[in-house]
Amino acid sequence: MGAAPCGSMRGVAPLSVVLSVVLADRGRSLDRGPCPLGYSHVLDGYRSCALDTTPCAQKVIDRPVEGVLMEECGQQCGEGCVAVSLFLTKECWLYSSLSGEEMNDEQSVLCARDPPPAPPPPPAPPPAVRHWPVDPAVAAAAAAAAAAAAAAATTTAPAVVTPAIPAPVAPVVVVAAPTVAAAPAEAPCFDTPGWSNQYGSSCAAYKEEGHCAQGGIAPAHEWAAGPGFGSPEQNCCACGKLPWPPPRPPPPPPPPAPDELTTASRKDAAIDHLKNAGSDIRLASGAVLDGVPPNAILALVAGACTGLLLLAVGCCLTLALILTLTLAPNTPKPLP
Repeated sequence: MGAAPCGSMRGVAPLSVVLSVVLADRGRSLDRGPCPLGYSHVLDGYRSCALDTTPCAQKVIDRPVEGVLMEECGQQCGEGCVAVSLFLTKECWLYSSLSGEEMNDEQSVLCARDPPPAPPPPPAPPPAVRHWPVDPAVAAAAAAAAAAAAAAATTTAPAVVTPAIPAPVAPVVVVAAPTVAAAPAEAPCFDTPGWSNQYGSSCAAYKEEGHCAQGGIAPAHEWAAGPGFGSPEQNCCACGKLPWPPPRPPPPPPPPAPDELTTASRKDAAIDHLKNAGSDIRLASGAVLDGVPPNAILALVAGACTGLLLLAVGCCLTLALILTLTLAPNTPKPLP
């Protein structure tokens, strides 16, 4: 009885080894090879740091009978985990570092965690395309003007037939035409030789592209002028460059004749004359003060009259007092 268990134990040990090898092969075949997806095979064995006093590996699964697949072991590797190890498809170990020496062992598989994939490169910028900068407000105004012109061109006004009425014959008055001085001949204009703006557009390009018309910058194309575009209005005759030498300005019109004054202008002149009447004061020395308001003159006259009146009253009172003292009877003084 005693020998049987011993013999049975001797028979069990080789069977467990065979089972472990079978499970190991089963785990590798079912788990896409020796390492799961996202891991790289390091070696068949383990690192010596797993046996240190402070080990770098920790056992997280221990299934002696059911066994452990490498895929399940890789799913246990979370934050801080750099590698996994499967021993005989029974034990799953997680490594926090891969320090130490390599220990070869065919019963253990060590797989390192792959680094995260690099971010994709940024998309290449589109090729540079030459664009004229357009002001949105100017573009909207140009579009509205074009739409209005198109609507006006397509709209036909109804024809109205008006009966012809003979106009009364007015007497013919012959009026001499005013003499108009002949305009001086315009000086020639020449484009600035070799001019082009910073975008490579010459005077001819400005005219062909419709930026300049009728001797100036075309409407809704003001954005293509100024110092930001090389000032074509100062270099191209089609864009408004002045000829050299500049033409002389026309002579001023002659002043209107006295008979041509309107009734309103004559009325205004009469009112101004009445307002300024009596506004000049001639001093005793012969000097004249101009621009004195009429009210000030009236105030001065009233003050002078008041002063003369007061002087006359004072003289009368003084004369009466003298006459009283002179004509009074001499009254004898009483004796003491």
